[in-house]
Amino acid sequence: MDYITITDSKVSGHYCASKKPDKEGVIEAPLFNAYVGVPLDYLDDNYRIKSEEVLISEGIIKDNRGVYYDSGKQEHRINMPGIDPKPTWTTEIWNHITDVLNHETLKWEADNEAMTEHEDSLLRKNRKSEFILFDKYQLPLLWAELTEGQKTEYTQWRSSWLNVPETRIPPERPEWFDE
Repeated sequence: MDYITITDSKVSGHYCASKKPDKEGVIEAPLFNAYVGVPLDYLDDNYRIKSEEVLISEGIIKDNRGVYYDSGKQEHRINMPGIDPKPTWTTEIWNHITDVLNHETLKWEADNEAMTEHEDSLLRKNRKSEFILFDKYQLPLLWAELTEGQKTEYTQWRSSWLNVPETRIPPERPEWFDE
């Protein structure tokens, strides 16, 4: 069970205990999910922190959507009604992670250079993982136990992974790797 204390309209203490602490001003807060120092305005009737949308709609916090800072750290506000909201993170649109906001059109646009760099990074990361698992076949004892066909397959697989930043095609593992 969670218990809190309140001082000056802020949570001043938080206690997790099986029974109510023997302290003055302790309140039972079974659904408490905030932190010490949070203003009471940020909490609902069950002492759970309100969503950002609710806090903005109640005028408790400022809406900073559409604010950006230039290189001189000057704040700029974009006219919000026409802004194109940035896509949310989903598996279908994962590549929007590298999009940038065009401040003239207020639309998110693909940054192809950043996207290519991001994809290259993912390919190199995958290559490293594959090599950690399967470069063991370069060890002399394991290499000696491979058939000529397996040696050829391994060499082609490894070469394909080394060339993956140029080809952009990750190779398939030979079936005998999983044995």
